[in-house]
Amino acid sequence: MLSEFDTIISLATPIEHVYSGGYDPRLVEGIGKRLVWRPIGEYNAPTLAELAYIIGKIDEPALVHCFRGCGRSSTVAAAWLIKKKMKPALVAESEVVTATGCGVETLPQRTVLQAYSLAVRAGVVDSLASRYDLDDPVPEYVLLLSLELSQYLPATPEELATESLEQDTPIREAARVLADAAGYTVAGISSKGDSSSIELEITIWVPRRSHPAAIRRAPRLDTARLRNRVSRALDRLGLRVDVVLDIKNPDQVPWV
Repeated sequence: MLSEFDTIISLATPIEHVYSGGYDPRLVEGIGKRLVWRPIGEYNAPTLAELAYIIGKIDEPALVHCFRGCGRSSTVAAAWLIKKKMKPALVAESEVVTATGCGVETLPQRTVLQAYSLAVRAGVVDSLASRYDLDDPVPEYVLLLSLELSQYLPATPEELATESLEQDTPIREAARVLADAAGYTVAGISSKGDSSSIELEITIWVPRRSHPAAIRRAPRLDTARLRNRVSRALDRLGLRVDVVLDIKNPDQVPWV
């Protein structure tokens, strides 16, 4: 069966390969196929730059698998539809579910797809894997903040994202604050309110790629300082932003 595919993408961890019958993904290269092995803990997601890297490595036909063929694999399949077929993120998610019976499962998976979709629309997706370290959360945070804050500003998400990836804007500063204080643990960003008063909720979970069972406790953050620094950065946009942190324990999987 493997010989039918030009690219094989494994998102399973080494122990999952053992459980699945001892398939060693490194042997795929021995039969002349391209292997992209990016282990990701169950329920979690790749980083944004890593997702761009994976999609950029695909020669079709391709096989994408994890352990159950659900959340992690569905994230990559949906990203392929976003990039190759220009599907909106939620439409891509829906089409994956229709085709496979299984889809995106958790907030980090949906969140990275939202950021990836904006990167595609803004025309910056092809530079993500080459320009940024795969473990750098700043580009994803810039895109997510641009997506949310564009609702309250006279600019499109694409305009805000492109500017903030290139220049030292308030959005980039806020993204850098998040990255410095929380690392790559932001699972999602949402907002509500209007231009006079905005509540920005930031969900914090386990580090990106990690399996929640491998993490012993929730991140210990100086929440007051983080909230104040993000709010001050966004004040420069002329917005009054109240930052709310939802810090989840490892066993509190943020299902969608």
